[in-house]
Amino acid sequence: MRMTGSLFSLEIAGYRPLGNAVVSLSSQGTQLPTSGVISVGSQEAQMLNVSAPGLLCLIEGEVTIHELVFDASSQPSSFAADVAGTCNGYSITLQLRGQSTVEYGGLDFPRWELWSEPLFGTANDPRPVMVTGHGTKVPQIVTARIDPSPGDFVVMHGANTCAGRTLGHMESCSVTVACTPRDFLPESRLVVETQPAEATTSLHLSATGVRQNGTGQFFSRSGRVMDTRSGLGVRKGVVGPKGVVTLKVTGKNDIPTSGVSAAVFNVTVTGATASSFVTAYPAGATRPTASNINFPAGFTGSNLVTVPLGANGSASFFNNTGSTHLIADLVGIYSGVPILEVSELGADYTPTVPERVLDSRSDWGVRLGPGYYASIPLDYGSFSSDITAFVVNVTATGGTGSGFLSAVSFDPADSAPTTSTVNYVKGGTAATLTTVGSSLAYADDGSGPYPTFYVANSTSASVHVIVDVVGFYFREGAETGLRFRSLAPTRILDTRSDLAAAAIPTAPAAPAVITAPLSVAGWDTYALAGNLTGVAPSASTYLRMWGPDPMPGISNLNLAPGVTRANAAFSEVDNANVYRLINAKGTVEVLYDVSGTFELFPGSPQQLAGVPVPTSTSLLSRRSAASADLSQRAPLRLPQLKGTSLGAPRPLATP
Repeated sequence: MRMTGSLFSLEIAGYRPLGNAVVSLSSQGTQLPTSGVISVGSQEAQMLNVSAPGLLCLIEGEVTIHELVFDASSQPSSFAADVAGTCNGYSITLQLRGQSTVEYGGLDFPRWELWSEPLFGTANDPRPVMVTGHGTKVPQIVTARIDPSPGDFVVMHGANTCAGRTLGHMESCSVTVACTPRDFLPESRLVVETQPAEATTSLHLSATGVRQNGTGQFFSRSGRVMDTRSGLGVRKGVVGPKGVVTLKVTGKNDIPTSGVSAAVFNVTVTGATASSFVTAYPAGATRPTASNINFPAGFTGSNLVTVPLGANGSASFFNNTGSTHLIADLVGIYSGVPILEVSELGADYTPTVPERVLDSRSDWGVRLGPGYYASIPLDYGSFSSDITAFVVNVTATGGTGSGFLSAVSFDPADSAPTTSTVNYVKGGTAATLTTVGSSLAYADDGSGPYPTFYVANSTSASVHVIVDVVGFYFREGAETGLRFRSLAPTRILDTRSDLAAAAIPTAPAAPAVITAPLSVAGWDTYALAGNLTGVAPSASTYLRMWGPDPMPGISNLNLAPGVTRANAAFSEVDNANVYRLINAKGTVEVLYDVSGTFELFPGSPQQLAGVPVPTSTSLLSRRSAASADLSQRAPLRLPQLKGTSLGAPRPLATP
């Protein structure tokens, strides 16, 4: 150790456990005090500069001088001081000793840890950081934390041997840290807090070359992939009581052979001989207590089904009683890996306030006739080019006969649809939530191009059509977005057995307020993907399901007296993972089965493997660190509908 200087400045050059360091303390115009507290910084009379491996800065803060002794020639002979302040914007504490008997003690570890090409939004390369005590009075370690948090790094759960320790001289412990990039310039610090606080120290963390991550993104697909009437995709013939058919999804129909976590189908039952239900679930897994389509004898109808894929990239379909034919039209897939081997970019999901974009009763004043279709171009301003698909509720009502509607991404004037979205009967009302791809097209008035989808009537009846947009999928790179997290189908609500709620109130009573369990919803859950079922309604009614207030103006499920029906429901949840349900008339038993969630991406590190599981109370502040107010949440940046450019119904392509 070497110490030089004068009454106005001193410089200490010496060894520290992680390398040589030079500290310079100077005073402009006045002598350095021999004791007491002084302020240092670029705007102060005194300045303190530090140069060490991985550390070079002018300290802004305070220096507590314990002793400063000069010899007869005005050279410093003994110096002891503690420093608290900031270095390049980060908190720093130092203990400076030069030929002093004043006790000291501290902790040392590498000043810099660098990760190479971590994967965006996941825990990368967990590595132990060694912390070593040194000195005559080593402080107690209180905790190790990331600053800022949540951020681009995380201390792994169960991999911290330092908390609560008091190390001896040159004794070590370790803290395991992983890089969890939430942006493309990850940078943070590992702060090791001590008692006394003056010894608290930190480690600079950074990463280079962050890689993109497409896990949980949506890829639009369309086409019929299963039909037991013809033997398409599965064996030919009805599915009997307790019968199961298994559909191979991956490796065909422009779907990769691996890396797909879930598939989205519009599943239709037809020719049912008895009241029954169908359950879709991962092939090879135990069939869950859940249902996707509930139907009476003679019923023809459909529902949107999101099913995780199981063994060999397949999905199984179970029929409970009687026999029925099953038809499945693929509408999309979700990626289960960072890079899915497809030719296009994936898309993130964003729920929005429901928007009614077509109501033929008021927009046209006439029904959509047989052999005609509606073109629905939607202007979302600068967001328009990023939209790849819509989540829409398509309702058919007042049909002059039985038929079906098809929601498609391509212009039916070029090719008539071969799939069905919602099936209807004469005079009835039927609704189906579906996901439909979009394509950029010009409106009838020449404006655009806008993201556009189409609803076609390929049957012989006329019917009124209502279309409500409830969500969007954006291409990768959009500023907001949620990723799909696949789950084994799980029933989280069943009023018949008082699961989660004993009953759903009837308006005008207050809605049922229900918390999604931690087994389903976590730190970053913004919405649930599931199936809503109404059992034995006492009157014609409808159910509304939503997350944060206010209540939306559209329904999720329309019910007729005594008829059990189901419809897919993507419901937002609030900061406590709460959703709400209300019944319009009479009484009805209600079930909700969840097959996945939509998560904020990149998510909070707390949801990653190796990090503590959240508790119900900790969920309150996960989106708003400053407040547990359930109305305070990190808002999604939603595109606003600028307008629609609906034209008159158009004729379908002729065979």
